[in-house]
Amino acid sequence: KEKAVRLLQFLTYSERPLTLEEAVDTIAFRPDAPSQFDLKYRLPYPRDIVKFCSSLVTLVTRKVVGKTVVEVELAHFSVKEYLISEKAPGSFHYKFAEPHSRGCITRSCLAYLGCLGDRKLVADITSQFPLARYSAEYWMDHAKPAETCDDVAKSIMDFFEGPTAYKVWGSLFNPDYPWDKNPTPGRASPLYVASLKGLIVAVQSLLEKGAEVNAQGGNLGNALQAASFRGHQDIVTLLLDKGADVNAQGGNLGNALYAVSSKGHQDIVKLLLDKGADVNAQGGFYGNALQAASEGGHQDIVKLLLDKGADVNAQGGEYDNALYAASEGGHQDIVKLLLDKGADVNALGGEYDNALYAASEGGHQDIVKLLLDKGADGGEYDNALQAASEGGHQDIVKLLLDKGADVN
Repeated sequence: KEKAVRLLQFLTYSERPLTLEEAVDTIAFRPDAPSQFDLKYRLPYPRDIVKFCSSLVTLVTRKVVGKTVVEVELAHFSVKEYLISEKAPGSFHYKFAEPHSRGCITRSCLAYLGCLGDRKLVADITSQFPLARYSAEYWMDHAKPAETCDDVAKSIMDFFEGPTAYKVWGSLFNPDYPWDKNPTPGRASPLYVASLKGLIVAVQSLLEKGAEVNAQGGNLGNALQAASFRGHQDIVTLLLDKGADVNAQGGNLGNALYAVSSKGHQDIVKLLLDKGADVNAQGGFYGNALQAASEGGHQDIVKLLLDKGADVNAQGGEYDNALYAASEGGHQDIVKLLLDKGADVNALGGEYDNALYAASEGGHQDIVKLLLDKGADGGEYDNALQAASEGGHQDIVKLLLDKGADVN
């Protein structure tokens, strides 16, 4: 019965279909044994897995990337509906409630990762331990709704503090680059990872145990930047209360204000500014928070940053200025806002030299007209005409010709 319940929990809440080999390992556990997972616990005949709950699960054969794969699925969607409904018997309903089920899956995934020892070759790991990739990629997604349970929280902390499991996990999965199937083990700390994935209970426990709140590491630089980028306001607040440097530099996004402005999390932008974030701090791909918000089309954040003193003509980053970034992205309302706040319509920068050229190349006719009405340099009409012509933007070509662009 215990194995049947665990299998059904995995199939009900799995983040993707499970292969037969993966499903077999989900039930190869002895929760009370010193080593919870052991190869000897595996079914000798994998297809016998359907016998645990034969009317509820089925085997499906599919072609995946040219390979024949056998997957284990619930027999019908109504099975899942029943398991998670209030119609199920009392104890049964509790076992399949989301926090409990995901908690069991989290502990199973972490126990599985813990059994990998100090193996270093990913190919060896994935061939000998089929559930390793799934466990590495998805344990955090299962953990988030379940981490308030004491046993789940303990499993997470044991994993973070263990001598080898966390290191081996890094060779299987990098949360900064989840699509990379052959990640290079990074320097990200457990605090960074927990902040990135929104695991606030783990963040609190790590801080209480002395984790360095401003430690550098990870693609985004530090825990505050990771939590800001992902929109985890509760974790941002906690990190700031514990002494996180609101203006710390590092990572691909420069600083926390830049990171959150690029993603459009307005409440966190306000929080960081209230805590003393430098609105004109330089750094990151787009140079500063204003340019990042302009490129992303986050008008409310652009307005907030300008109201807090952002330099509308600040130079730097991929597009050199916010007006160019907004024009290239086709964000007309932001272009108008920036111009109304004093943006230099003829500022040079970016791949296409200026905002008029960028808007023409992108086919953003209303922005081209707006820039022309605001005094875009006539000496640049010919370059813009060429860009519009190459892009096949006939209406913009006509507009520029009417303004005096030289067809020759």
